[in-house]
Amino acid sequence: MEVTIKKFLNDNREGDKAQFDKKLIPTKYEILGIRTKVLEDFSKVLAKENVRISQMPLSNHEEILLAGMVLAKSKMPQKEKVEDFKILLNYIDNWATCDMIVARLKGLESEGEFFINLLSSDEVFKVRVGIIWVMKFMLKKDVVKALSLLKDRIKVKDYYIDMALAWCYAEALIYDFDFVINFVQKIDNENVKKIAYSKACDSFRISDSQKYFIRNLRKNQIKK
Repeated sequence: MEVTIKKFLNDNREGDKAQFDKKLIPTKYEILGIRTKVLEDFSKVLAKENVRISQMPLSNHEEILLAGMVLAKSKMPQKEKVEDFKILLNYIDNWATCDMIVARLKGLESEGEFFINLLSSDEVFKVRVGIIWVMKFMLKKDVVKALSLLKDRIKVKDYYIDMALAWCYAEALIYDFDFVINFVQKIDNENVKKIAYSKACDSFRISDSQKYFIRNLRKNQIKK
């Protein structure tokens, strides 16, 4: 299986895309330059063959991403899926791999505590995995609990954590504007606040009147 996967990826690599991706994705792994749709289509084939993480190579960016896509499409029980994800988790070292894999991990609500516990990690991308999972699969159901978890559990300060938090807060405004805008105003990290406001103003799911209110908050923040 490993030989089959490596041959497929090598046959579909694109030099121009690899150079472009290298400018955007800081990772210690080699980037081959393979389009997301190509990986998605191949992952469907592998998932139907019940390929497990242990059977897959994890030596470059696309192999790691492909493994995450296969895992997401797998029909295995939730507990087994999380055990496989624990293996993959140690290979996630950048925002793109984190966000693209975690966003696909639907149907793991019963294993939510595992992802929530990652928020307390001292490793940057484990924390980011937790944030993205909360944003994608918990925020809409219970925005108050979700933001409380982010506030209480995260202790590590890092650019990639700040960016994920800002994204999450901007998304949260869609579900409960009054609660979330008050929550964000009390955040100590001015950079997170600034980015959250900016992302919210770019959103198509926030009303013009809400954006007007946010822009005034941004003006007052700049004056300080």
